[in-house]
Amino acid sequence: MVETFILAAVSFTIATASLFFRGREVSHLTFSAACFALFVLKLGQFVRTLSEAAFWQFLVVWGLLALPITVILFTASLVRVPNLVKERHLWIAAGMNVACGVVLLTPIGPQYGLSILYIFIAVTLIYCYYILFRALKFKTGLERAKLLYIVVAVGIMATFGFLDFIRYMGAYEFPPLSNIFLAILVYFIYGIITHPQLMELKEFLARMSVKVILTFAITIILYLVLKLFSATEFSPFTIILLASFLIILAFEPTKHLLKITLDKLFPGNRDIFNFISPMDRKLEEEKSAMLEEMAPVLAHEIRTPLGSIKAAAQYLRSESLQEEESRLLDVIIEETNRLNGVVTQFLDFAKPYHLNLKKQDINEVIEKALTIATISGIPEKVKIEKDLRPDVPLVCIDAEQIIQVILNMITNALDAMPDGGTLTIRTRRVSTETGAAVSISIRDTGLGIKKEDLKNIFKPFFTTRERGVGLGLAICNKIVRNHGGTIRVKSIPGQGSIFHIRLNEAM
Repeated sequence: MVETFILAAVSFTIATASLFFRGREVSHLTFSAACFALFVLKLGQFVRTLSEAAFWQFLVVWGLLALPITVILFTASLVRVPNLVKERHLWIAAGMNVACGVVLLTPIGPQYGLSILYIFIAVTLIYCYYILFRALKFKTGLERAKLLYIVVAVGIMATFGFLDFIRYMGAYEFPPLSNIFLAILVYFIYGIITHPQLMELKEFLARMSVKVILTFAITIILYLVLKLFSATEFSPFTIILLASFLIILAFEPTKHLLKITLDKLFPGNRDIFNFISPMDRKLEEEKSAMLEEMAPVLAHEIRTPLGSIKAAAQYLRSESLQEEESRLLDVIIEETNRLNGVVTQFLDFAKPYHLNLKKQDINEVIEKALTIATISGIPEKVKIEKDLRPDVPLVCIDAEQIIQVILNMITNALDAMPDGGTLTIRTRRVSTETGAAVSISIRDTGLGIKKEDLKNIFKPFFTTRERGVGLGLAICNKIVRNHGGTIRVKSIPGQGSIFHIRLNEAM
């Protein structure tokens, strides 16, 4: 029954991970519900073998009752084909659930109720598989590939379920396999629905092969350690193997839960948990490479007609026109300039940065940035405070790019203080695991950032301003990362924000 416990543990972990997965799409929520129903069922079945308490049988019944309807809802949300899963089918399934529940409460319930419920579950699973198979002809490209993977995986799982049924009927004697392969299926579907880009089947098989090798490696190591150093009777090899399998299989969902937890605790600092998501980093690298190729072409195609529009508007503006016509042409010229600025920012974000690194005194770089900001214009109602420590180490940076970061931070701070306030810039020497570093903090007493927006402020094109582009902080983040540094933010709505930039000491 250890494999039953493993399936219960994997189902619970994946149910929780799916529930809190970013975006919280309907398919994630319904999959979470189906996994949780499976967890309740398998937990009840496992503990029932150890305890005679009626509660565990009650848990098994509730798991069985919840499983059909949650699987149907997940199937409907997964295929997303209108009229394929009809509403009346859902009502029939709900009615059958209620009927089975009522039968279980009658005197004949213990004898016939569970049999009827098992038959209903089998029919429901066959129906859902039929829906998945039919949905294939309505899908193309990536969506069809995802669905096809699931159809094949469910078909393989059904084979092992049938073998277990034959074993239950006493026709053959072999170890129960359905729970183990059902745990693999749950993990497989979790990977399919939670990754925006679908890995190739050979890549998935390679990943699974690595997990199998790791499972056996951990098992052998633990078995040898227990055999060599344990003076008492230790667990059989099969139990250690199953425990190792559980650890390996539940690693990614647990890792995702850890990422969510860290995201909640440190919403403005993505670097704390970037090491947890190599797949996410890979996707980001692919998107950056695609942007680098696409940006120059897109910018050229936009700027060419923009130049023509602006030239035509300026020519018409120079003619003797009525006041209303002149005003409309001024709007065209102004919006053309703004759109050209958006294209420039997009290019700044997408282009690969070629760093001209030199050892610099960060205080001098900040002073230069403040001078540029003062010339550009700082409102009289804003007070500037500096606390630049002379003991900060030299840093190896591209001064022009770091100035761009500081200026962007100052601009954001000024925009956050429309009624005035205090802008404070500090530098500090800090110690890290690899040596010394410089900490730059830029603090304002402005409007602050909402908690739900903190985790998005470094994402491209995310903005809370009416006419903002949403690339300023994304560019800052990219520049600082290219310098091997980190950037994070803390904010309290109504009290202000503080951005921390950390750059390592020059070697």
